[in-house]
Order: sequence, then structure tokens, then C-alpha cells
Amino acid sequence: MTLVTILVLVRCQDGYILVSDRKATASSGQSEEQSKSVFFPKGLAVAGAGDPGEAIQALFYRLRGIESIINTAEEFVKRALDEFNETGQVQIRCIVLVVRSGLIHAFRVEYSFGVGYSVIEETAPFRCIGEDTPRIIAKHYLRRRNYQNQSCEGALPEVLAIVKQACDEGSFVGSQSDFGFDVIILRSDGYCVIPRITEELAAPLIQFTQIDGVSQPVIFQSYDVGGNVA
Repeated sequence: MTLVTILVLVRCQDGYILVSDRKATASSGQSEEQSKSVFFPKGLAVAGAGDPGEAIQALFYRLRGIESIINTAEEFVKRALDEFNETGQVQIRCIVLVVRSGLIHAFRVEYSFGVGYSVIEETAPFRCIGEDTPRIIAKHYLRRRNYQNQSCEGALPEVLAIVKQACDEGSFVGSQSDFGFDVIILRSDGYCVIPRITEELAAPLIQFTQIDGVSQPVIFQSYDVGGNVA
């Protein structure tokens, strides 16, 4: 199963929005719904795109119930994916959001042929990962916006509209009406998970839950406008 997909990470004024499509495609060409992101109440979100999709789903399974990896979440993701890299054919990129030491951190864990896996702290205003055409379209529209001056709640409807437009031009990503989008929001005072949004132009119900074990708001680390958004 191949998770050729689109993942969009947007940094807003008060936290991060992470949106992913839900279409998984087998080598036979058949497709099915499959979540490409997961959130754990201790303050860890992981989303993945690439091939083989089994590696991403196995990663999600291994993360469940593991609380001790918060301090090394991005390295745990890297090591877990390495187990699927014996043939050197793994092509996977993951977004990792983690609450650690009172801060929200964002990372990319990605594999490149001839280089291996790398862990990169994500400081760009947004990041698009996945199939080329949808990724390019999403970048085009996201680059025109400055969500760093908007709240996650205010930015979400427009971000969803951009992801929808990007998916409509893709070959392997799933359309919103057929497969839905999964949304994870992580901000300083809590998190919100909205699964399978299929209604276009909808105003999703956003309800934030406090992060387990965190008694006060954590610090959302913002960055200067700019950075690499490739």
C-alpha cells in the first residue's frame, strides 16, 4: 500500500495546523481510506507520506502506548522507519509535532536516496509534503498568505480550501468529498483532532483538550517570517 499523499503543516499565531488526505493506493491501483496522521494526548502528533505505507502504519502502531519517547520523539520515528529500509527503497517523509520541556517543537524526518534519514527542525511558515502537483499548488497559495498573524481557528477554513484545491489536481491523493481530510491542531493551551472532514467549505467544530500531564499553557515557539518553504 502506497501513501502517496499530501500533508500540509501551517504555523499560525497560536500554534500549528496539520492537514492530511486519507487515500491509500495499492500497487493494483485499488484505493482505500487510511489515516495518515495520529495524535497522542501526551502531546505528540505524527503524520507520514510515502512508500511503503505499511512502514507508516507500523510506526503509528509502535507509537501507541509509548509515553517515554516524548523527549526523543523525532529520533524514535527515525529508528522505527529504519527497520523498513533494509532494501534501500523506502521513501518516506514525516512531520512530528511534540510538546517537550514546556515548548511545542516541529520536526521533519525524511529519507533521501544515498543520504539516509535526517531529522530537521521545522522553522518555515508552512510545509507541504507529498505528490508533486498537489504540493506545488498548495505551496503556491500558502505562500500568498500570512497565517502567522491569524489564529488556528481563523485560518483553518482557508487552509482546508487550499488543500482541497491541491487534491483536486492530484492523481493519487484523495479528494475531500470522497475520502475526507484529517486535521490536528496543536497550540499552547491544548490540542484538537478532527477526523475525516468531508464537507467542503465547512466550519469544523473545534474543541480543545488539555495536553495530558501539562497543567499550564506551554510556549508556542514562533519564528521570523520567511525561511525555506520548498
